[in-house]
Amino acid sequence: MNIYEVLFPPNSEFPETVHFAVMTKDKKLKTIAYADLEHLQEQVKKIKIRKSLDYYLTCNTIKKYQKRNADNVLGFHSLVLDFDIHNAEATEREQIISSLLWRLKRDLYDIKPPFQIPKPVVLNLTGRGLQMWYALEPTSARLEFLYRKAKEYLILIYEAFLSEYPELEANITIDRVASGNMCGLYRMFSTYNTKTGTRTKMIRLHDKRIDLNTLIEELSENEVIQEHLQQKEERKQNTPKLNNDYILTEPKNNGAALHLKRLGIIRQLAIEREDNIGERDIMLFLAYNSAKQCMPIEEAKKICREINNTFSEPLKDIEYLFRNSKTYKIKTETFCEWLNLDVNTVKISTPNLTRDIQRKINKEEREQKKTEAVKMLKEGQTIKEVAEKTELSFSTVSRLSGLLPKVKKQKEWEKLGISKATYYRQKKKLNN
Repeated sequence: MNIYEVLFPPNSEFPETVHFAVMTKDKKLKTIAYADLEHLQEQVKKIKIRKSLDYYLTCNTIKKYQKRNADNVLGFHSLVLDFDIHNAEATEREQIISSLLWRLKRDLYDIKPPFQIPKPVVLNLTGRGLQMWYALEPTSARLEFLYRKAKEYLILIYEAFLSEYPELEANITIDRVASGNMCGLYRMFSTYNTKTGTRTKMIRLHDKRIDLNTLIEELSENEVIQEHLQQKEERKQNTPKLNNDYILTEPKNNGAALHLKRLGIIRQLAIEREDNIGERDIMLFLAYNSAKQCMPIEEAKKICREINNTFSEPLKDIEYLFRNSKTYKIKTETFCEWLNLDVNTVKISTPNLTRDIQRKINKEEREQKKTEAVKMLKEGQTIKEVAEKTELSFSTVSRLSGLLPKVKKQKEWEKLGISKATYYRQKKKLNN
């Protein structure tokens, strides 16, 4: 079975596509082709591979005729981890990769549970590192939280594995930014790396796809994840009750008050939690999502950079967060769950009963005015007269009049019950 058939099984039910791109001379990625899953093999054959270009493809599918960004991801098909080996010569790099593969097989893949973890489908040796591809059963993009959890678990396990071997840890790093991008581009199989002048090498381990839930369950049994989850639970229990007066500035409205309070909570957690290595991405995502809903974009970016700098180990690059212009409505329960907080001890917002009652009254009064306006229009009053009497805007009354059934105006001869010719003949006699 072809590797593309394993990673992207043919499917004509959904309008999803895989994007292919090349790196231009000015170091910019340019999309060169789109392919739906039914015609993916044909598109791969059409692409002419040149030694002078770097070729890439998306690991997940994008909505048809849409740009490649996180908002347009339609389905999860693959989970890719990017291992970089930049600070080594070519011969030394080959030795490091050989040592890594041997130790992975001995210490992670070919052992008994709970220490064993699922094998990736394929390892793509890119020339300056390797990319691990896990083939998933096609999964909806709505399950993004599960996808991110599985990826975070894998990164934690592999980082713990590398830390056991100083020679590997000193030369190999997992690119969290590249690995965390669910619509990111990864080096295409059997192409060339222009920086090293070598052809990529593909090592296939098996052809089985794995369900996302099953992957998380199997990873959860690993001792590294068990310890990680235990530490999260302890932090959650030991987190002091947050100061509800911790607000950055005076809010302009009730929506801003909620987002400003959430920003304050995230900033407080960033300062108080010493070990937040696995939580930095989600904390910054929540911070930027709230900040851009209550302040200018540039100020929101500034706030996120300040929060990043308060971490014990700040992320090297957070610019990828700012490429997403979409805002999300996140429930308080979800907000607390993602930050490992007990929703019962965090008072983020309370219902404004007076405001809600007043809004209901205003809505009822407006509906009553509209009913009166429709009645007046049926009686034959003009739009201007109705607008003045009901205190509704001219455009509102005009829209209401447009919804009424059109009444055909009777002609003069129709009112008299005679023909049009007879009416004008008699009218001509009267005028003479």
